[in-house]
Amino acid sequence: RLTLGRDGLLAWTEAALYRYGDFTAEALLAFPEEGDGAAGLVVRSSDASSFACVLVSPRDGTVRMDLVFNGTPRRLVPPLECPWILGRRTVELTLVARGPRYLALLDGRWAFEAEDDALEAGRLGFAARCGEGAPVSFELAGLGVESRPVEVEVDYLRLGRVLEADREQRRRLALAHFGAADWLPALVHLRKLPERAGQAPVDRAEELFLQAECCLRLESLDDAERALDDCLALDPSLDKAVEERFNLFYLKGRYRELRDGLEADPERTGRSPRLLNLLGHARYNMGAWEGAASAYGEAARLDPDMPIYALNHARSLEQAGDRAAAAPAWLDAARGFFAQEAWDDAAACSARLRELKYDPAALDSLDARLALARGDRAHAERILARLARKGLDDAPAAYAHATILAAEGKRALALEAFRRAAALEPDKPRYLASLAEAAFLSGADCDAELAAALESAPGDGWTLNLAGQVAASRGRREEAVDFFRSSVAALPGSVEPAINLSDALLSLGRHDEAMAALSSFGTVAAAANQRGNVLAAAGRIREAAAEYRAALASAEPADPALADYLCNLAAALVSAEDWPGAEAALRKALELRQDPRALSLMGDVAGHFGEYPRAEAAYRLALEQAPDDPAILRRLARHYAARGRWKDASVHATALRDSDPESAEAVLASVRAATEQSLSCSSCSRGWTLPRPTPASPRSALRGEPPDDCPAGSCPACGKVYCVACRKDGLEDGRFTCPDCGAKLSLNDDRVRWLVREAVRER
Repeated sequence: RLTLGRDGLLAWTEAALYRYGDFTAEALLAFPEEGDGAAGLVVRSSDASSFACVLVSPRDGTVRMDLVFNGTPRRLVPPLECPWILGRRTVELTLVARGPRYLALLDGRWAFEAEDDALEAGRLGFAARCGEGAPVSFELAGLGVESRPVEVEVDYLRLGRVLEADREQRRRLALAHFGAADWLPALVHLRKLPERAGQAPVDRAEELFLQAECCLRLESLDDAERALDDCLALDPSLDKAVEERFNLFYLKGRYRELRDGLEADPERTGRSPRLLNLLGHARYNMGAWEGAASAYGEAARLDPDMPIYALNHARSLEQAGDRAAAAPAWLDAARGFFAQEAWDDAAACSARLRELKYDPAALDSLDARLALARGDRAHAERILARLARKGLDDAPAAYAHATILAAEGKRALALEAFRRAAALEPDKPRYLASLAEAAFLSGADCDAELAAALESAPGDGWTLNLAGQVAASRGRREEAVDFFRSSVAALPGSVEPAINLSDALLSLGRHDEAMAALSSFGTVAAAANQRGNVLAAAGRIREAAAEYRAALASAEPADPALADYLCNLAAALVSAEDWPGAEAALRKALELRQDPRALSLMGDVAGHFGEYPRAEAAYRLALEQAPDDPAILRRLARHYAARGRWKDASVHATALRDSDPESAEAVLASVRAATEQSLSCSSCSRGWTLPRPTPASPRSALRGEPPDDCPAGSCPACGKVYCVACRKDGLEDGRFTCPDCGAKLSLNDDRVRWLVREAVRER
């Protein structure tokens, strides 16, 4: 039994005792009821970089064979349908390897044959690959291996010659190779297809056409022509064969036959852009420039998404001497190549247009967008800014300029550029959606722009996603959920709307629904991270940490969110009090990015370990990057208060008052409790505040008249303190007295003496 614990994993276990060259292996494979995957054999394995592998998957009824040689993978048999094994719990795989040839049977029926001489001998192993739904277990219920040369030869001849009569399976094999662009094996198997009694001519014609296609791609033109002739003899109405025969005339340089044949069938030619293009080729190569231009122009009109037709049209017009008409054709070709991201071809068209003295502003717009597409943003920005200053930018130029400004954080300027693009082409949904997004990100009122974008493309997933973000930002959570659900339905393969939906549901406390929103993105890193966020919010910290680890395992090394995943994991580990694990995650995060959150968490970890200077350094560095962040201010204020640095604690707590008054007051209260003490008059409750500990105050005669709000002294008998205002009418021999004890008040209490001296000095 081989159990795979990770989706997408291929693993095998080898019988290490023997190495096999030629052999027949019969393996009984057992598959689980649930779970996706395949099982089979690894053969002729020398190490993990050189082996062949046959894998069977009853779940989708397919078999495939791959080979890895010196670490380079190569497909021998693409995924091939074997309908008789679909849904089976057990499958018997028979594999015969004789020299470079392989023959495979499934449950006694011929499945495929393949040939490759890269591997001569090696170990045999039981292999399995997990799809989705790990862990999944596969079993090798039985295995027999025959390696005696004579017996293997007998097996190869008997099984190969007797069972290969399965015509339908060979046809499936040929089509599988054809679909995978494996032209030579596809041709071999197509030619091996025997004539079938009662086979319809149209079916045989289709097989001959596929042979011709393989020959064309293998540049065997004569063989292709013979196959096409035989095909059309059986089915003269097969349009694609007729078109391919005309294409063959062009490839073989038989321009007159090509022209005459196409002109003789104007109905067929007139409805096919490809045939019109071929007619243009025939006329062009025979020097009929105007006729070629006419054919190319009609092809470009019928299929504007093929810029090569417009390019051919432009060239033929130039050859005909009509440069004025050629320029718009060159521009159509340039725009078409640009849309297909064929940057070099678009640039060549632009260069030719400059030679023809075409509109410089239109060409500047095109060249700037080409520079931007190639990564030269500085050059693109210079051109686009100049066009914008002169008011010569078209809608694509304004839009490209807006995207550059937005990337540079110049939101106000970007918003104006998006407005211009939308004004120049108000019927283009992408421009309207980008304008709405720019208005939203800049903090401006985006209701009108968003409404226009939704009206222009009500089913556009990204516009619906933006509408959800706008609703969420305004606290309209249920409305946001509805928009995000529509966005997910429109963009089922995009993870961002699903994460936004999950986040909106999480804000409503609907944790189960928030998790379910991500169910179709099992191994996507961003989705795993969001699942961790949901679990953390639900208090399931250990499960959250597992999801954060899954996000890290799935993320690409260059994923810009990698540092965020590490921070989230560290935060979960801090909550779980796994301090060493949190520190390890934070070190990796800080290697990627000096993030304020990571620095703050590192300060928490350092503080837990008693490394207070390191904690302070981390907090201060975080605060430099985010000066107004209340979480960092709170951490620093509490850190200083705990260390007895009352002045620093007070400064940071005061800065925290606007954003978190409750936490600020708690810190300031602790500062006051540690640094201040108070006394009050026993008669009128007038209070005084003085530092803690009481500053030194020498015993000496006081001169001057104390103010009414100053302490008069403390009673040596009962310890009560009175103010001057309350006892100035009860003087005896010029001394203040205690109204309860009658004793004369004194300044023996250091606190009272300090207060009196301060009051007299201030007076």
